[in-house]
Amino acid sequence: MFRILLILFLFFFFNNIKANENYFLSLKYNKVNVRYGPGLDYPIKFVYSKKNFPVEVIDEKENFRKILDYKNNGGWVHRSQLKKNKSLITLQEKILFKNSTKYSKPIAVINSGRLLIVKKEGARESWGFMDSTGNNEYYVDNVDVLNLFHDGMAMTIKFKDPSGRDRLYGFINKAGEQIIPMKYLDATIFNEGLGWVMNFDERGYINKQGEFEIEITEDKFGYPFFEGLAGIHNDSAEFGFIDKSGKIVIEHQYDEVQYFSEGYCPVNINGKYGFINKEGESVVQPQFDFVKPYEGDFAFAGGEVEEQD
Repeated sequence: MFRILLILFLFFFFNNIKANENYFLSLKYNKVNVRYGPGLDYPIKFVYSKKNFPVEVIDEKENFRKILDYKNNGGWVHRSQLKKNKSLITLQEKILFKNSTKYSKPIAVINSGRLLIVKKEGARESWGFMDSTGNNEYYVDNVDVLNLFHDGMAMTIKFKDPSGRDRLYGFINKAGEQIIPMKYLDATIFNEGLGWVMNFDERGYINKQGEFEIEITEDKFGYPFFEGLAGIHNDSAEFGFIDKSGKIVIEHQYDEVQYFSEGYCPVNINGKYGFINKEGESVVQPQFDFVKPYEGDFAFAGGEVEEQD
């Protein structure tokens, strides 16, 4: 008898935990009514007009689901208005890096408010995009990773082995056409019409037709161009900058760099960040533990700052 009671207790305990777990779904249609309560008799609170918009399900009652979006707007919708397709919305612009190390290369820029969707067919997932109206979707087959568009091009990645460690990089345009085949061993995002790529026998910056505009022979890899300059990393693990002719305009001397904005770029020397201008002159001495590029007249910086005379 005790064993039966224990089994029943565990059954209801774990089912209650599962029922209380929140999970994420997407809106199935371009028009979804959100109501004040779990039923059609309740008045409409507001209406979503964005297909594939991601929401969190925080409660259930019969055929209705209580949802919450990233702005904490919520209410009740019928379960028929939701689907399991994966989607996400970026809350702020971010540059994604391949790894967490300071020498990692940027592989994508995610603009705030962008909606990214993933389609699953059997055991395989296809990456894709939708336009701002939410009506038109297109997917790219035979890729393992599809990054967001930047400068009209989106990076596509194909895994050479199941581990995903060895990869091949290419790019598509906004029509979904694989303009640059997935044949490169490494790449960064396009910006200002150019993107960095690398193979065993060639490396440098290509244009949107896949033609090399700047060929690099000595440096390890390059960052995207911003305001006409791109950070370049050499075999001595030092960064400098080149212009669009491939000329080194700021010598290799920095442990880490970011990108130019408003005429200034964050650089790191001996573990501390400061800012330089396009002539390579230090305008803010390295003193911060972390910084972000300038936006307008201000730049975010933080950490312990030493007092200066």
